[in-house]
Amino acid sequence: MDELVSFESYLFGEDFDDNRIIIENIPFLIDRIKIFPSLRPLKIEKVVSLCEECMKLPGFREIILIDLFLKCPILIYRLFHKGYYTFNEIYVLLKNNKGSISIYYYKDQLKSFNNEDLIENVNISYDLSMFCDQQILDMIQYGFIPKSLEYCLKYDDVDNIKSKLSAYIVSSPGEAIWSPFEWSSEPKSKGFLAVSGFFGSIKCFKQLLVLGYPIDETVFSCVSCNGSPDLFHICAGGFLNYSKSLLEASRFLNMSIVDFLLRNGIDINTKDKMIVLM
Repeated sequence: MDELVSFESYLFGEDFDDNRIIIENIPFLIDRIKIFPSLRPLKIEKVVSLCEECMKLPGFREIILIDLFLKCPILIYRLFHKGYYTFNEIYVLLKNNKGSISIYYYKDQLKSFNNEDLIENVNISYDLSMFCDQQILDMIQYGFIPKSLEYCLKYDDVDNIKSKLSAYIVSSPGEAIWSPFEWSSEPKSKGFLAVSGFFGSIKCFKQLLVLGYPIDETVFSCVSCNGSPDLFHICAGGFLNYSKSLLEASRFLNMSIVDFLLRNGIDINTKDKMIVLM
């Protein structure tokens, strides 16, 4: 049990050192790896590096390919480009999952196999006709197209976001458009302030505040997903009794936020308490 607790702290805690902790409980290991990119989207390389260390565990390589090919395609894609899987192995899964957007991750390899019909089938579920090949590659790599408003909100590119926001007014601000290639969990709100808070983009968040974008309960719950202490304390003043923030912090395994909310007297009902404890 101590080993599992240490691993959980290593993976989801606030201290992201380079001392990798490997456990041999493969089902538990894969369960945590599966959710890591969606809960910590800006730390994808951490879990890629962990997977590389775990490749020496018996059966890990094969199990993670099958279990995560559709559930976490960005992870398998990055491991493929590091040489841990051959395209023949990937191709078998692509043929068995026609229509999956995962096919776009291997578009160049499919062309060399003369199997572009698989790509055409994907367009039935995802209309990507408006994007060129380079834009799709960029979305695969970063989640969003570089320098787009959504990219700026995710990667805290405050210099480029200023010009993007000039097309909007605070009273009718619009929403971020989510990418089918973005590997993070999708936030409950796509408002600009909520999305910047969701990703912990503090410079963009502060810029939006200066422009008059208001903090509300939805923004606070998105900030709780990220767990940034600075953003959390900017927002926390008027919303310490908002139980949804506690649930979101718990769902995203931001236990320091959960602890702070509980210690400061948040009102939580029995049902929500059971969810947090789970």
